[in-house]
Amino acid sequence: MKRLPASNLSNIASPSLDWLGSVATRLTKNDSPQLLQAYVAAVICGDLQPELQNDVIKKIEKIRAKLNSRLEQGLTRCNGTTVLLCCVLEHNLWGGMLPALKNYADRAATALDELPASVVAEEFSAARMLLAAVGLFSEPLPSGLTFAPDLSSLLMGDEKTTRNLTSRIESLTGYGTYSVKASVELDAVLECLMMAALRRYKMELGSTLLRSLFYLGKREGLAIRTALQFILNSHNADGSFGFFDEEIKQLRKDGPEPYASLRIHLPVTLSCLWTLAEANLEGYRLFRDLGKQQLLRASC
Repeated sequence: MKRLPASNLSNIASPSLDWLGSVATRLTKNDSPQLLQAYVAAVICGDLQPELQNDVIKKIEKIRAKLNSRLEQGLTRCNGTTVLLCCVLEHNLWGGMLPALKNYADRAATALDELPASVVAEEFSAARMLLAAVGLFSEPLPSGLTFAPDLSSLLMGDEKTTRNLTSRIESLTGYGTYSVKASVELDAVLECLMMAALRRYKMELGSTLLRSLFYLGKREGLAIRTALQFILNSHNADGSFGFFDEEIKQLRKDGPEPYASLRIHLPVTLSCLWTLAEANLEGYRLFRDLGKQQLLRASC
């Protein structure tokens, strides 16, 4: 797959980082879920464009300061995978974690230890991998299985069926960190599902399906080039991703929603930056490499 020139990556990462900085300024210390998403996305910008390191440091230090004051109380409202991703980037960037994140990771590791290995492998693969990345759980081993789902049921299934498929691929491949055998026909099904999601403007789902293709070793082809261009074309001048004016209007109609735009744009921007990083950085896998490229520890 042809990678974007460094100048193109800068045209993505720099405005996105500026947008995330403005987002973090508007958020309060009570907005833990959004602050964690902005934290991860800002670090991805630094991974995409290492020259932004100093600017990344300034912005994430402001995010950390807000997180540190009330994070313990806010973690119950946060997505567990996002929290553990922040544990990984803290570990990679600073060599340690904010106390609330360390406590969360320790409790998560203890909880997984009490579950059967089969349950952990099937239902908590993301947590297992992220906890292993910070040394709190054993490294997951490649399954050695050939992945052969029922293709007709996938094509006829709903969005839940599609998300179960991507979760299974993420689990079996360790989010792309090791290879799994799969049929060529599965690639074609994933491409169909991806293009259908993007046609419906399901940006987060479409980018997740694109990463699933990467994890199965598929990196070339018209569908992949089209999907990547679609993501690039959805990059707004302010640095966010996606055009959601109607959805934002609807959120505001449903009731007071001071962060209507952020509720939609922030997770989509995070998913798009994640996908572009894995598409364009040689060997990069977010669950393993988040923050490693910047080597911020040396500057602390």
